[in-house]
Amino acid sequence: MNCVLHPEKLPCPLGKVTGAEMVATNGDALQGPEDQATASLTGSSVLQAAATLDVVALVTIGIKVTIPGDGAIVIRIK
Repeated sequence: MNCVLHPEKLPCPLGKVTGAEMVATNGDALQGPEDQATASLTGSSVLQAAATLDVVALVTIGIKVTIPGDGAIVIRIK
Protein backbone atom coordinates (compact mmCIF):
# COMPACT_ATOMS: atom_id res chain seq x y z
CA MET A 1 0.00 0.00 0.00
CA ASN A 2 1.22 3.54 -0.72
CA CYS A 3 0.89 5.96 2.21
CA VAL A 4 0.84 9.74 1.57
CA LEU A 5 0.44 12.24 4.40
CA HIS A 6 -1.45 15.48 3.77
CA PRO A 7 -0.62 17.45 6.95
CA GLU A 8 -3.02 20.27 6.11
CA LYS A 9 -5.95 17.80 6.05
CA LEU A 10 -5.42 16.37 9.55
CA PRO A 11 -8.06 17.13 12.23
CA CYS A 12 -5.40 19.39 13.81
CA PRO A 13 -3.48 20.56 10.72
CA LEU A 14 0.30 20.70 10.88
CA GLY A 15 2.14 23.62 9.31
CA LYS A 16 5.30 21.60 8.68
CA VAL A 17 6.19 17.97 9.28
CA THR A 18 9.67 17.78 10.80
CA GLY A 19 9.90 14.04 11.44
CA ALA A 20 8.14 10.72 10.98
CA GLU A 21 8.74 7.20 12.15
CA MET A 22 7.01 3.86 11.70
CA VAL A 23 6.58 2.07 15.00
CA ALA A 24 6.84 -1.69 15.44
CA THR A 25 4.72 -3.41 18.06
CA ASN A 26 5.35 -6.34 20.35
CA GLY A 27 9.06 -6.64 19.52
CA ASP A 28 8.64 -7.07 15.77
CA ALA A 29 11.78 -6.05 13.92
CA LEU A 30 11.75 -3.22 11.42
CA GLN A 31 13.80 -3.46 8.25
CA GLY A 32 17.17 -1.72 8.01
CA PRO A 33 17.76 1.91 6.99
CA GLU A 34 17.94 1.07 3.29
CA ASP A 35 14.39 -0.30 3.42
CA GLN A 36 13.06 1.84 6.26
CA ALA A 37 9.96 2.99 4.35
CA THR A 38 8.69 -0.59 4.01
CA ALA A 39 7.83 -2.75 6.99
CA SER A 40 5.49 -5.57 7.91
CA LEU A 41 4.18 -5.18 11.45
CA THR A 42 2.00 -7.38 13.63
CA GLY A 43 1.29 -7.80 17.33
CA SER A 44 -0.07 -5.93 20.31
CA SER A 45 -0.02 -2.24 21.12
CA VAL A 46 3.23 -2.45 23.13
CA LEU A 47 5.67 -0.15 21.33
CA GLN A 48 9.15 -1.64 20.92
CA ALA A 49 11.07 -0.20 17.96
CA ALA A 50 10.81 2.54 15.35
CA ALA A 51 12.29 3.29 11.94
CA THR A 52 12.78 6.85 10.72
CA LEU A 53 10.84 7.62 7.54
CA ASP A 54 11.68 9.95 4.66
CA VAL A 55 9.46 12.96 5.46
CA VAL A 56 9.79 14.49 1.98
CA ALA A 57 8.63 11.26 0.32
CA LEU A 58 5.84 10.79 2.88
CA VAL A 59 4.27 14.19 2.11
CA THR A 60 4.86 14.14 -1.67
CA ILE A 61 4.92 10.80 -3.53
CA GLY A 62 4.22 8.60 -0.51
CA ILE A 63 5.98 5.57 0.95
CA LYS A 64 5.29 1.88 0.48
CA VAL A 65 4.03 0.06 3.57
CA THR A 66 2.88 -3.51 4.07
CA ILE A 67 -0.01 -3.98 6.46
CA PRO A 68 -0.79 -7.54 7.60
CA GLY A 69 -4.40 -8.68 7.24
CA ASP A 70 -4.77 -9.07 11.00
CA GLY A 71 -2.62 -6.13 12.09
CA ALA A 72 -1.96 -2.42 11.86
CA ILE A 73 0.90 0.03 11.61
CA VAL A 74 1.53 3.26 13.50
CA ILE A 75 3.24 6.23 11.89
CA ARG A 76 4.24 8.86 14.43
CA ILE A 77 4.69 12.37 13.01
CA LYS A 78 6.13 15.61 14.42
